[in-house]
Amino acid sequence: MKSLTTLSVLELLTRDQQIELYNTLSEKLVKPPGYKSARDRINEIQEKYCALIWMARTDEELLEERPDIRGVFNRTVAKYPGELEKLQEYDGDWHHGFNSGMLACARLLHPYTLPDNFHQVYDHDEDEDGNEIEVAITRDSEVEFMEEEFPMLDT
Repeated sequence: MKSLTTLSVLELLTRDQQIELYNTLSEKLVKPPGYKSARDRINEIQEKYCALIWMARTDEELLEERPDIRGVFNRTVAKYPGELEKLQEYDGDWHHGFNSGMLACARLLHPYTLPDNFHQVYDHDEDEDGNEIEVAITRDSEVEFMEEEFPMLDT
């Protein structure tokens, strides 16, 4: 009698079953302290460089008009003091360009970290017969969009 190996058992599963098994096992595995997934790290990078771009584009007049933004601005300055200094130096334009490139790169890579079966409804529309349809984002549609738009990714 032929024995079943783990690999041969996996080959019997459909792709969706393999993904479900992988996701279930991944949730059960104990991660070492400080562990970050690629998705978590890319999200951190995206958040950081989005904040730095926003901070560089925010002028004093807007901060005076909108006190609620002042708090966000101050928290961003406190979180990234070294980066703010670089933006204010003689080569600040270079640093702003670097930050923009990092944000564009993080936005390009982000959809690759989404699960293959990612599906998020963001609107509803009507088809030509008047039937309501979902307008959704999938992993593949996000990858395609980002690849087409890169490097112009709203930075």
